[in-house]
Amino acid sequence: MVEIIISAIFIASVAGIAIIVRRTMPRVQQVAESSSQIKQINLAESLKTTLVALIKKNPHLKDFSWMDFMQKILLKGRVLVMKAENKISDYILKLKKRSEEQQKKEATLLDNYWHDLRTIVKTKKLSQKKDTKTPTVKPATDLKIKTILPHETSPRPITKPKRKRVLHSQKKSPQNSL
Repeated sequence: MVEIIISAIFIASVAGIAIIVRRTMPRVQQVAESSSQIKQINLAESLKTTLVALIKKNPHLKDFSWMDFMQKILLKGRVLVMKAENKISDYILKLKKRSEEQQKKEATLLDNYWHDLRTIVKTKKLSQKKDTKTPTVKPATDLKIKTILPHETSPRPITKPKRKRVLHSQKKSPQNSL
């Protein structure tokens, strides 16, 4: 009976905790989202202000302008992209050359195939013309085959294998083996 009461109290407390967590989760998510946005904004702003302060302290960069700075960075990025594009186009040209060479090789192989086939056919025709000058051999169908009947053959006599004779003195008895 005590176990039932304790298990009922345990189940009720777990259910209460679940209800409380379910009600507070939307508020916790909103707070987490807003605080992460604030941190990101604050981090970017603080980085910008410290960078500007360092640049303004430098006597050579007192006339610092964000527009000029961003323009220089974008131009450098553009140059890097153009270099990458140039490398990619060179690689594409190499691949095209390789594929063209491969197609040429395949075309020559096919052309050689038909050329070789023609030469084989011509050589067979020439060999057939030469064979017509030589006497022809009768086909195997014209030959007569002699059939052998069973009574005409002389079968070997069937013999049983010989057994070795064992003398009584050579036999082992169970008493002698011990």
